[in-house]
Amino acid sequence: MKKLLCCLSAALLLAVLICLPTAALASTVEGECGDGVVYSYDTDTKVLTLTYTGEGTGAMTDYASRRSPFYTATAIRNNCTEIVVGEGITYVGSNAFFYLTKVTSVELPSTLTSCGSFSFATMNALTSLTLPEGMTSIGASAFYNDRLLTGVTLPSTLTEIGEKAFQGCQAITSVEIPAGVEVIPAFAFSGCMDLAELTLNEGNVSIGASAFSSAAVTSVYIPSTITSIEHDAFSGCNSLPAFAVSESSSVYANSADGVLYTKDFTSLCICPPGFTGGHSIDARCTAINDYAFEYCSELTSVVIPEGVERIGFNAFSSCSSLTEVTVPESVTELGGQEFYYCTSLTDFTFLANVSAPSDYMLSGCSALVNVDLGSHVTELSPGLFCYCDSLETVALPENITVIPRYCFCGCPSLTSIVLPESVIVIDDSAFESCTALPYINIPENLQYVGQYAFRFCSSLAMELVLPANCNRIGSMAFQNCTGITSLTVNGDLVNDGYTPAVGSGAFQGCSAMETAVFNGNIETLDQRAFTNCTSLVSIVFNGDINIINNNAFAGCTALESVVFQAVAEIRNYVFNSCDSLTSVTFHCDVPAVNGNSPVASNSESLVIYYPGEYTDWASKPLGDAYEYVPFYTAPRVEMVTAELRARATEDDFHDLRFIAKVYNFEGCEVARRGMELYCAAVDRHILVKSTTKYELFEEEDAYTFAVVLKNIHLDWCDYYIEARAYIEVTGDCEGTFYSDVIGASVNELLNN
Repeated sequence: MKKLLCCLSAALLLAVLICLPTAALASTVEGECGDGVVYSYDTDTKVLTLTYTGEGTGAMTDYASRRSPFYTATAIRNNCTEIVVGEGITYVGSNAFFYLTKVTSVELPSTLTSCGSFSFATMNALTSLTLPEGMTSIGASAFYNDRLLTGVTLPSTLTEIGEKAFQGCQAITSVEIPAGVEVIPAFAFSGCMDLAELTLNEGNVSIGASAFSSAAVTSVYIPSTITSIEHDAFSGCNSLPAFAVSESSSVYANSADGVLYTKDFTSLCICPPGFTGGHSIDARCTAINDYAFEYCSELTSVVIPEGVERIGFNAFSSCSSLTEVTVPESVTELGGQEFYYCTSLTDFTFLANVSAPSDYMLSGCSALVNVDLGSHVTELSPGLFCYCDSLETVALPENITVIPRYCFCGCPSLTSIVLPESVIVIDDSAFESCTALPYINIPENLQYVGQYAFRFCSSLAMELVLPANCNRIGSMAFQNCTGITSLTVNGDLVNDGYTPAVGSGAFQGCSAMETAVFNGNIETLDQRAFTNCTSLVSIVFNGDINIINNNAFAGCTALESVVFQAVAEIRNYVFNSCDSLTSVTFHCDVPAVNGNSPVASNSESLVIYYPGEYTDWASKPLGDAYEYVPFYTAPRVEMVTAELRARATEDDFHDLRFIAKVYNFEGCEVARRGMELYCAAVDRHILVKSTTKYELFEEEDAYTFAVVLKNIHLDWCDYYIEARAYIEVTGDCEGTFYSDVIGASVNELLNN
């Protein structure tokens, strides 16, 4: 029996061996990789050999990234240490040897004329390579990120180098560009941090953007055939102190201290990144090119002469030793970000003949203290002083209308600034994180406060009053302004498309705010508008509100009283965690309820007051956890007429009287009444020493009062004056109530 089992086992083993493919037992992996090109990988020696089997010469196949047979076969990708490309092969395909990270040696044939993109990329163990004479073209990123490649000799026959061909080859120490290579493309040798010797030859024509950026070159000689050097070609070459230019060049010349100019010295092209000390720009210069001084970290001073008309984009960006700059009046064109992150710049004088500085021109100038914007500037620009950590104050130009986005964002030392009355927009993040700013004047003409405009202005200690012209407050506009003690908003607030009138979190975290009064209508009061205003005691809304969104007052733990004039829709959890809330008054019918918990107050003693004439409130529509109490109909104030007093018909001086009438004040005491007068022609409110007359008409349950504007001079007779009356009442209907607006001029009334 045992003998039989042994025989069966032997037979089965023989059958398995017969059925196995040859490759499983062999020490080689074989296949095709081109027309007539085959490969053989010896798993023992770890050598990959490519052979051309046809007549004459042939080329390898191009492959997509990570799709060559040498990458997909993990036995080759993870183990191969040597590659031999046989004679007769003229082309190494794209991505052919990409990511063969163990390869230390590559042998190339004399027949090779070109290699494709990424053909030898990311071969992290490859230290040297000889490119054969006769080779004419190197593909884009062909040797990308071969970090240990120290020596590469480019053949004299070479005519084309692809973009990023040697980018990231950190260990390369020297390169000579053959004369036949006209174009040195963008990023060709970028990141070759040990590249100390660079030789350019007559015959080279152009140097692309960032071609040698971050190299260690100590000298560069520009041959006469070079006609174009693009921006950042030598950026980050911090050991390069000067350029030398062939005297035969018809395009370029160098100054005595090695700065590269055009031949006629009308344009300053590049200051070498290793330049030290100061530079006086040639008097013939009219243009400072884009990136001209970028990252010249040892440039300590620069003199820009009258006659310079243009300063290019990022021209002096990151010149971290530059301390003082004057931009002359001759400058009429700016590229943008000219002095971006000049971190030692303390004094800046801007005399340029432009209406506005460029965007982010001084952003990141953390030492900047003294700024003179000259006499020509009529507008500010986005990000102009963004992250200027030492800036304490700036005199703003008169008549500017906009404080642009990010203009003073992140200026933690800003303690004083005066906004002109002409300002109508404080844009997004304009003063965000100005943590030392104690006060900001709000112009009467202000129409819009952008999102994040004053976010984290934690020292802003003031009574905040937004004028009647203000029609929108952006999301988180005053978030965490922990010093604001009260809020008054006098105008109607409207949505802008889908953007709410009062944005999400607009006053969130204003922990010192005790009172808030809105005297106009509000289209949408968005979610979390007053969340965590922990000192807020009372809020009064004297106008109509269309929508109050979720959690609008959540976390206002000190809130006791809220008065609404009219609300169309109220959503979820509006008063969540308002533990002290005892009184919410609605002077309107029941708003639409959108949500299961429209009030969601944690206060068990909350009373909801409503007008007794709206009986739907009796059904407790906002939840039955609260007491509902009716009150008398709210008082109402209306403008009646504007008229001239009888004596003012022939004199050069006239009296203009506005009359208002108050209704429904039973059960209330009128504590204060008055009128607001406004003249658009002089763009201001008018304060008057008025005479008032009160007359009670019992049969109408009303009384009237008047304000008289005395002695209007002849010059003012055509001025149209608007009037709006208001009353403040206590008692059953506590709050401030406003009338409609009427207007008139003296001449209009005289002519009628």
